[in-house]
Amino acid sequence: MRRASQPSPRSAVLCVVTSGRNWLKRGVLDQSKSLLFVALLISVLDCASGQDYAARYKQLQDQHADAQIEPLLSEWREKAPNDPEAWITSANYYFNKRQVVISTKPPGKDDFRLTDKKTGKQISIMSCRR
Repeated sequence: MRRASQPSPRSAVLCVVTSGRNWLKRGVLDQSKSLLFVALLISVLDCASGQDYAARYKQLQDQHADAQIEPLLSEWREKAPNDPEAWITSANYYFNKRQVVISTKPPGKDDFRLTDKKTGKQISIMSCRR
């Protein structure tokens, strides 16, 4: 006969299994929290670096330092290829840099002249200026 104060072997095994499950759950939760923290930290740092590039771009643009803008935009796109701001800023920069202007001013030496084939008269001028 067993005394009431001694646990049965079956209950001891159940206690160990339950403790193991709780330990495992705590371990998984701790790992999940750690991974979430690391992902959040990386996201914040990545966002901060994107803001650094945007601030540097604005500064160079204000200084009219065109020679330094293109390398900055290239570096920004390389280091943050999934950052839409890098691509949008680059597209806007190149669009504004090479925008075609249609004007009624007299043509310059590098301008395109559009003439009417029938009359030979100049219809329009297209100029590629910044």
